[in-house]
Amino acid sequence: MDVAREQFSRYGYKRTVIDDIVREVGIAKGTFYLYFKSKDQLLFELARQLHHKVSGVFRELIARDTTVEARLRLVLKMSFQVFEDYPLMAKILAEDPEFRVVARLNQQGSLHSEMDDVMRDFRALLQSGVDNGELREDLDLETLPLALGMLKFLHYYTGLAAMHGVSRSEFVDSIVDLAVRGMLRH
Repeated sequence: MDVAREQFSRYGYKRTVIDDIVREVGIAKGTFYLYFKSKDQLLFELARQLHHKVSGVFRELIARDTTVEARLRLVLKMSFQVFEDYPLMAKILAEDPEFRVVARLNQQGSLHSEMDDVMRDFRALLQSGVDNGELREDLDLETLPLALGMLKFLHYYTGLAAMHGVSRSEFVDSIVDLAVRGMLRH
């Protein structure tokens, strides 16, 4: 799994070859196919493991005993950090702008169910912010988690921000601040 993760992270989905993975691991190609039916299934398993790990961190952050605003800031910063910490997904998404691989991943039963749980928890966090008066009452809690999730794709522009003298950290902080301030009740 480690070798596959490294290969997918380095070469992307299209250029990763099972022959290279099994050669580096030192196993026969037939042995690989005892565990995985295809390259897709291997990638799905890597994505499932990553999603499970990230979901656990996400749940820890939203369960903290702080303000909803503070938890939202942590969660949004974490979503940017995921691409730094786990280049596999950044590489896959960069070469798949139409999200075909992501759509196939999302159709996997257990991953889809876990994603639904994460969205439910995130909506509950937002609802608690509305209920306690921290967040605006007019927020669309069905679409807002998706819109906030899309913000993480702005990480592709950190290089452009750096050309203007803005560090990655400053860029992320600015995006997070803009998003959170837009949700707060003023």
